[in-house]
Amino acid sequence: MIRTRINRQEYVEATAAKRALISPINSVNSHCKVIDLVMKHLVRSLWLLSVALSISCENGVRDLDFINKQFQVTYNIDSTRTLDSTRLDALRNSKAVYNFSEGGKGTTHIQTGMLSNDIPFTWRFENDSLFINKTAYGVQKQDKGLVIRNDSVKMVLSPQK
Repeated sequence: MIRTRINRQEYVEATAAKRALISPINSVNSHCKVIDLVMKHLVRSLWLLSVALSISCENGVRDLDFINKQFQVTYNIDSTRTLDSTRLDALRNSKAVYNFSEGGKGTTHIQTGMLSNDIPFTWRFENDSLFINKTAYGVQKQDKGLVIRNDSVKMVLSPQK
């Protein structure tokens, strides 16, 4: 191996030249790392979004299925849990129509014989559950309408024309 002595000035110039050659490579590498991180983040975000959409639309029911629609309601109640026999008989002889308006407001029109009553309620749809006056109901589509249920009641909602 041949050794040569270089003076300080030559060393500084050689080091500067080396840095000038390596600097664009380091710059490209740092840009590639940034692009790689952005792409990984984008892929993760898209994956999470697709999972969230598949979970939120699991049963195919959305709040748009309720907004500005009226449903005739048929009740299927477990009388051992919430209602006494007198209230259960009154409910059996009643006809109810739920009207879901925009803005989370609605009206239940109940008719028993010749008497009728309109009762306002609030509603919202969240994570495949319908909340009516803060009571959560699971929602399922069926051939001619929707079924909503919780621990004590099952209601079949048939759309009115």
